Order: sequence, then C-alpha cells, then structure tokens
Amino acid sequence: MNDPRPLYRAERLAQEPEKNVIVVMGEKKADALQEALGDGAIVVSWAGGDNGRGSTDFSTLRGRDVIVWPDADHSGRSAALGEMDPQGRFRQGVVQLTEAAGATSIKVIVPPDGVEKGWDAADLLNQGGDAKAFIAERAVSPAEAKRHFDEVERVREKMIERHRSQGPSISR
Repeated sequence: MNDPRPLYRAERLAQEPEKNVIVVMGEKKADALQEALGDGAIVVSWAGGDNGRGSTDFSTLRGRDVIVWPDADHSGRSAALGEMDPQGRFRQGVVQLTEAAGATSIKVIVPPDGVEKGWDAADLLNQGGDAKAFIAERAVSPAEAKRHFDEVERVREKMIERHRSQGPSISR
C-alpha cells in the first residue's frame, strides 16, 4: 500500500463536510459503528492497525469535529494519544495527527472501568449498548483521557506488584 494511505471512508468525508467524525481502530468496527449511528456521524479508520496510523493521510479531517474511540488496552491508548518508541522518540497518536491536520475539535472516548482488555465500540454494540448515549457520556478532552489512561495503568501496575510480592501460592 502506498503512503500516505487514505482513511477508510474518506470519500464520504468529501460528500458530507458538515458531519462530525469518529475514528476507530479497524474497518470492521467502523462498519458496525456506522450502522449503529446511521447518518449521525461518519465513522472512519486507518489501514495497517496500530502501526499504520503514521502512514495515514488525516488531512481530510481538517475543519472537522473529531472523536477518537480507542480500544481499551495499551495499543488503543498509544494509537489515540501517542507513545514513546524504544529509542525514546515520541510517536504521534491519532489525536496529534488530527490536530496537525487541522481538526476543529478533538475528543477521546474513555472506556468504562473494569472492561476487559481490548474492549471497543464493537463490544459495546454486541452488549446492546446505545452508541450515541455512550459517546455523549464518555467523550472527553485528550488531556482528560490521558489522565484516565494513566490512572488505569497505575492501578494495573499496583495489582501486578501486589501479585508478585505475594509470591507463589502452595495449595495442599
């Protein structure tokens, strides 16, 4: 695939310039969420999974109100908010890429506490959730989303450390 890659459903963005945009990780999720939302927004994705975001043309999001819906795991957080690579360089997430493209506003969906790793828009729909209400309730600023994900990570690390300090259990 040639770089930069177009967003999945980029053609719809040109046809409906007034619509808000939701960015998810994966075409199947984009299709499912688009069906649930109908004409309420345009749901897009990028090709190549987490690693493909840096090779994607986000310029079609210029002037748009954008909501990023990450998966509820480290990869989803990184894809949305960016991450440090092994060499210590910051690798932009979709938030930074859409901001650089000129999006008017950007929000990030914060997953509910306690969902399983990888939980996403498709899981909400499979559980019978109301996507419109969920988005309205859970879309926050990128800074607020970062605070949430940082807190989830701190709790996870404490649980791992507590488990390690208890050592192996012996049952008879």
